[in-house]
Amino acid sequence: MKFIRNTLNKIINWARTTDDCVAAPITLKQHHGIDDLGKQMTLNIYPADGGKVIRTYRYDNRTDKETLNLYVIHNEDDLAQEISMILTKEALYQ
Repeated sequence: MKFIRNTLNKIINWARTTDDCVAAPITLKQHHGIDDLGKQMTLNIYPADGGKVIRTYRYDNRTDKETLNLYVIHNEDDLAQEISMILTKEALYQ
């Protein structure tokens, strides 16, 4: 949980301070054992008209499988809560 909270704080701080159109790649690596080695998730945040677009990308070396998902967060939505829900969904898909 502490790992997710620290990463989420980094994302929120970046989103509040940037207005340009550059993606902020953040690679989330968490190893629980030998079976999890080689799994990682990259989270990109892109500013868009009316909100943000979140792109998650995962690659599993063991199965040679790529997974790409896109999420849209509107300006009126709470960014921290929405990113938290995205990370939870992605963790459940693994």
